[in-house]
This record gives sequence, structure tokens and C-alpha cells, in this order.
Amino acid sequence: MENFKNKLKNIESWTKEVHEGISSLPKQQAEGVKVRSEKEKKLLITVMTHLRDVKQIKENTVEQFAPMRDTI
Repeated sequence: MENFKNKLKNIESWTKEVHEGISSLPKQQAEGVKVRSEKEKKLLITVMTHLRDVKQIKENTVEQFAPMRDTI
């Protein structure tokens, strides 16, 4: 049961981190202007990193739900 609680807590905290990480998107490019501020570039990289993490972790996390449900 403790293992289940820890896994669920980890999933919840990771989901919260990703949600917060992608909630602030960089501003749209202004009429063909390709130069972005360093702050916007870092923000874009952060968002892209979170999206990559979601893709990588998704399958493993989904596979854990059946055993966790069985534990309950």
C-alpha cells in the first residue's frame, strides 16, 4: 500500500510540474520577426522539454495503473 501511495504521489507531483511548465507559452512571433528574447527562448525550451518528458514517460505510467488498481 505504501508503494502504491508513493507511486501515486510521484505521478501527481510530476503531472503538476508538467502542467505548470507548459502553462506559460512564449509569445507568438510578431509579423515575421524571427528574433526572440533570451527569456522567450528559455521558456520555449522548458515547454519542449516537458512535452518530451510526457511522451517518454506516458507508456510506462499508463502500464502502472493496472497493477496499482489491483493493489487497491
